[in-house]
Amino acid sequence: MFFFHPFTMLKIQLPDLPTRNYCENVCFLSQPTSSDCMVIGFERGCSISIEFCIIKRGEDKWTYQHVGHSLRFIMSDASPVLYNGKLYCLGESVNLGVLDLSNNGWMSWDVCSMPLARRHSCRSRQSFMVKCDDGLLVVYVTHEDRRVRVLKFKLPEMVWEDVKSLGDKMVFVSPGASLLEDAVEKGMANKIYFPKFHGESGVFYSLDTRMYLSIVGNYTCRTSFNLDEQLSCTWINDIKSSSNSLPFFLVAKPYWPFFLQDGPTCCRRSSCENTEMVNRKWRLFAWTR
Repeated sequence: MFFFHPFTMLKIQLPDLPTRNYCENVCFLSQPTSSDCMVIGFERGCSISIEFCIIKRGEDKWTYQHVGHSLRFIMSDASPVLYNGKLYCLGESVNLGVLDLSNNGWMSWDVCSMPLARRHSCRSRQSFMVKCDDGLLVVYVTHEDRRVRVLKFKLPEMVWEDVKSLGDKMVFVSPGASLLEDAVEKGMANKIYFPKFHGESGVFYSLDTRMYLSIVGNYTCRTSFNLDEQLSCTWINDIKSSSNSLPFFLVAKPYWPFFLQDGPTCCRRSSCENTEMVNRKWRLFAWTR
């Protein structure tokens, strides 16, 4: 396993995990060039306890911890999100696992359930999570008709709210990581950009019209069944990717779905292809084996 910068070709090697451990989600909480860089890997299981492994910069081996809770938690594929010293993990049962990293080196685990009235409508084929000013935004794509629903988990109140509009914001979602950005160009606000394609054109979802639309051309549809989708990919922001904020990837064995925080991207393959999907500011990186 190693960090990799696709522009400078810088590579930072990490010790391998023991073969007995299989981590579904792996995230790093600061740039690998930072003295406080920490990498956390989560095992995905159907249990009231969860195992995770940790390595900090300068260490030569991984350490392991088991934490438990009275509520069962199954981690989803959504990337964990760091918020005020706590790492939030989205569960498949529409709940949140919270790993508190701020207790003087001791880590605690809690599970926040969603009210039952909301859970049925949030059963999803895909889910994505991103940090916002007052909490976490969660984007769900439903199984049945591929419709999109957006919720906010408000912090510190710890309550769920429906989101009907993003205002002057836009969201870029992908399996590797998601970005919430100001809409700096006319017509880009209140939209969710997916790694989906209609022909050669990228596709976004408008919260104004509740429709999928193509960036180029006149494609519109309420569902996404006839769209191509890139599953091994992530978004990066070129303008923010300066020498002081390098867009590192965390590369592991092929097909291992590793996720990361703040980097911001994930890698399931050993090489990548750069696709300019929206404009020169936001790019979609996709991997092939």
